[in-house]
Amino acid sequence: MKYNLKGNVSLIYYKMPRLRPYSNNRVTWGVILEKSIEIPMNQREYSWTVTEIKPFIDDIIMLFDEKKYVGKMGTIINYNGASTNAIYDGQQRLITITLIMYSIAIITNCLELKNKIYSLLRLNSMIDDLNKNQQKLIEKYNNINNLQIPKLYCVNYNDMHAIVTIYNDISVNQQTKNNNNKFECNICKTIINTTKQLETHFKNQHKSNIYPAYDYIRNYIKNKKYKDKLINLYKFIIKSIDIDFCECSDPLYVSRIFDWENNRGQGVDILDIAKNNILVMIDDEKKLEIYDKWENYKKLEHTVYKKKYGDLLFNVAIQIYNGKISRTPDIIQLYNKIIKQSGKTYDEILRFFRIIEKLDTIMKEIGNNKWGKIIMKKNKKKLAWETYMFSLLPIFFCKNSVDNNLLLLIVKWYVRNLPFKTRSFNSLGYSNEFIRITNECLNNPEYNYYNDIFNCLVKNVDTQINTRNYARNLREINIYKNGGTNILLFLETYISTDINTVAMGGNVTIEHIIPQANERELEDYSNMNKLGNLTLLEKNNSANKHKGNSSLGKKEYIEKKDSYSNSNFCITRKIPNKFSTFTEKDITKRTKKLAKKLDKYTRYFEK
Repeated sequence: MKYNLKGNVSLIYYKMPRLRPYSNNRVTWGVILEKSIEIPMNQREYSWTVTEIKPFIDDIIMLFDEKKYVGKMGTIINYNGASTNAIYDGQQRLITITLIMYSIAIITNCLELKNKIYSLLRLNSMIDDLNKNQQKLIEKYNNINNLQIPKLYCVNYNDMHAIVTIYNDISVNQQTKNNNNKFECNICKTIINTTKQLETHFKNQHKSNIYPAYDYIRNYIKNKKYKDKLINLYKFIIKSIDIDFCECSDPLYVSRIFDWENNRGQGVDILDIAKNNILVMIDDEKKLEIYDKWENYKKLEHTVYKKKYGDLLFNVAIQIYNGKISRTPDIIQLYNKIIKQSGKTYDEILRFFRIIEKLDTIMKEIGNNKWGKIIMKKNKKKLAWETYMFSLLPIFFCKNSVDNNLLLLIVKWYVRNLPFKTRSFNSLGYSNEFIRITNECLNNPEYNYYNDIFNCLVKNVDTQINTRNYARNLREINIYKNGGTNILLFLETYISTDINTVAMGGNVTIEHIIPQANERELEDYSNMNKLGNLTLLEKNNSANKHKGNSSLGKKEYIEKKDSYSNSNFCITRKIPNKFSTFTEKDITKRTKKLAKKLDKYTRYFEK
């Protein structure tokens, strides 16, 4: 405070200097690898494959061969507030560099270089001071004689196990048998035929990409035939590649740096960023539990929605947790509600996991439902995931059960629209209204969502499928290529009293009554794939001795009648009773009847 010339009081504001809780230094790999480094559980597992490794190592080799420039390899973010150095960003590059170093040690005939690299990457349990994580490795791998302890420690168990087995030379060897290159896994002794199968084997069987990465890198360097250059290659990598090494002692801030560096489309999964921010807020003794649960839920699988099914559930669950469904949610912002629960982040993330578990259970219940089985049939005509995200999953979650009436309404819409190129539920005409209805339901469990969804479907009825056009249009369509299996399963479900035989999973197929081999005998070739010439049949022979589609093959109708009579499917059993023979005219006759039935049963726009 001071007085101005007129005697009035004026205030002087002193700006407090902002803190910079990190330091940036340009260092080399030699400096970084001298440290005992930890890959914390905040990080994803090692995920690089040949797609990422090849250009990475190509760049190194190119600069090395040119003998002109140093390398520049981006930023490593390091948290150094604990007893070790925890790498928050740069994990993939760091592990890959250690694999390159170890490959050079394995290939070289120079004992001094081999020992130099070993001393850089490994610790001697008798001489060197070990931290608590390295001590754990001694206890865990006490069955390995002369155990070599990696200086690099991965909290992810599968990646750590991979590094230990590689550093102790018990991972994988290439062998030659019958003049063909084959691979033997030294962990489980499986013989593997190709490099691609090798990668799949280690990913699925031993749960780590590090094994095939090491094998690729070792063979890459060996094929370069750098026998006399390996010392210089080692020196180049250790001394002539610059890294911006960002060190920070504030765990929350280092988590934010990771977020800022990786949330702009640079290849880091958005759920990894969210996981990172959450784990920072959880006590150390509970971190592993949450990490394991998170990874297990992400790896959930579904027979129909295979592509990142776990990620899809996370997306719905976090929106339900926040109480609002959105078309384009800010995922990171949604997880802030968990992160910012002061002292309660652990309890809140468990509540979020319970939502995921319940959603997965709902998906299973839909798949086991009489009507749900039809839309869960695995094929290219499946319902868009938005149907579940914007409507079915959050509504059934709120109601704590699968609503059979709503499911039947959706199935009728699906079957009636299936053969035609009409809008799907992810189009704005449906999805915006579905989102509004679902949010009403989330806010008010007593809300009558069914009527509003019904009205939305009525409002969007396409002219191709209204009562005037539907049956006529259906008679002209190639049903075989336009959802025929699901359409016939719906018809079977509607007329059959034995729901256990409906939608029989992988043992159901479409049968051509007049076989496809006889197509040239038809006056109108298009009749071959019309509704009237198609029925349901089991793929394989069944216990009641009827013949499945695989056995009937190209047989004529007269030879197939007995198998039709014994089929599990009602619509198929009826065919021999109505047709003693089956001709092209019968296709037309049966098509009209089935189209009329489907028109009647699928009128979702009538209450």
